[in-house]
Amino acid sequence: MFDLRTIPILTGDVSVNFNKVTKDAFSECKKISKEIIKKSLKNDMKETQINKLESTVKGSECSSFSEKKKEKGEFRFKFTEKDTEYFDRWFSFYSRRNKGVGFEFVVSSNGYFDPRPEVKTNLTSILALFLPFISLWLIPVSLALCFYSWGSIFIRLPYDSKRGNTSESRDYGITFYHVDSGFPSQFWVRGFPTLSFDFPWAYKFFKREVLMTYGWRKEEKGDDFWNKEKWGDEIALEKYDYTYTLKSGEVQKRVATVFQEKSYFTRWFGLDTDVRRTLEIEFSGEVGERRGSWKGGCIGCGYIMNKGETSLACLRRMEKERKF
Repeated sequence: MFDLRTIPILTGDVSVNFNKVTKDAFSECKKISKEIIKKSLKNDMKETQINKLESTVKGSECSSFSEKKKEKGEFRFKFTEKDTEYFDRWFSFYSRRNKGVGFEFVVSSNGYFDPRPEVKTNLTSILALFLPFISLWLIPVSLALCFYSWGSIFIRLPYDSKRGNTSESRDYGITFYHVDSGFPSQFWVRGFPTLSFDFPWAYKFFKREVLMTYGWRKEEKGDDFWNKEKWGDEIALEKYDYTYTLKSGEVQKRVATVFQEKSYFTRWFGLDTDVRRTLEIEFSGEVGERRGSWKGGCIGCGYIMNKGETSLACLRRMEKERKF
């Protein structure tokens, strides 16, 4: 069966845009068919050529519809290695704490390169749900368990979503999520990207400042301090030698261009403010074990500065502590 998207048709000055056959294959094919016939008659094409083009368009309609039919999910109880690497795993349990979340009950349309829908939760979340049914006096315990996660559970369902070639999924459910503290600070309702709430103890970004040659400057809308051509003469840039030793013993020598920035965060309705000073670093070449690989080494990063620390002191500390 012919497919209009893969077989080129060029007759006279008539050409078909095959990318048009996308979501609504039927209407697009009809439109293209009329366009072809109209242009064909105008160019006095032979009747056999017109018939050939029409049959090809009809073939494309059938092909597109058959592909759409194949894309529909179906219940399956047997999967092979062609479908997913972990085709024989239907249930997974990890007996450790997950610092990234607290309460979690999420259903995903598919797994990580796995066409099977996945239910994600943890043991403490299940306890938090069922303890109040034992006694209402256990509600405080359930609420406390919502902010702690232990024993991650993954359950795969016997359904082929036809989405085994992607790592992305559509998620639906509830999650207590943490940003940077290791303790849940946000409440997410999955399936609604904008529906999330910050707990009062969650830090919220307030403003950012960059150290210029004349002092600290607050970042305004439209500023792009990474644009060295625009701000290179104003930002207090410093350059230092930087060395990194690979596991093999090879020493990488680079030039690090650095500057300082401050980020302000507030919580408890603005009553508490946290200022984090960071050294922003850009290397003259790739750094780390992955240099030259398909992923590549590190060409830039940031590092938290200690109180009263200079740019050079922070860079030398990173040189000793950080692994790339």
